[in-house]
Parts: sequence; structure tokens; C-alpha cells
Amino acid sequence: MSIKSIIKKHPKTSILIFSLIVLYLLLLIPTDTNPLIPEGNKKPFIWNRDSLWKNLESEFIRAGLDGCDKIKNRVDSLFTYSEKILIEKQLKEHLKKVHKVIEESKKAK
Repeated sequence: MSIKSIIKKHPKTSILIFSLIVLYLLLLIPTDTNPLIPEGNKKPFIWNRDSLWKNLESEFIRAGLDGCDKIKNRVDSLFTYSEKILIEKQLKEHLKKVHKVIEESKKAK
């Protein structure tokens, strides 16, 4: 089968493929202008928390060596503590809303 017979048999597909090839070749042409990236006038970000990550990494390795049974109590206590913090935060937000409603009702009187 020759290329001419394929093009005659599938003209729309041939046009699509040819168009994609032309578009690809056009996109390969580099632009003349390269925009300059402006220099920042602020101090660069510096992490300075390496000791924290080293500590977390050593705790992680230690927990892996100890196994699940030994760290279960620690994990449970951390979950309990995090739940307590979340409940306290929700309570504070609820109290703010209650105080706001009370203040608005006082102003309305």
C-alpha cells in the first residue's frame, strides 16, 4: 500500500496528522526574547530546623526497631492529646460565636 492510497482512503486522518506535525514543528521554533527574571530584594529562606528533623528521624527509626506493641501506648496517648486539642479549639470557636450572638442581641435592645 502506498502513501497516496492511504491518504486517499483516509483524508481526514491524514489532514489531522499533517496538522499535528506542522504544529509540533512550529512549537519547536525558539522565541527570540527571553524575559529576564527579576532579582529578589528579600533575604532567602533559611530553614534552620535541622535539629528538629534529626530528632524526628531518630524517633522514627527507634519506633521502627521497637515494634508496634511497644509504641502502642505512646501513639494512643498522642491521639488522645490531639483529640483534646481539637475539642478545645472547637469549644473556643463555639464560645466566640455564642459571645458574638450575645453582643448582637445586646446591641439590638
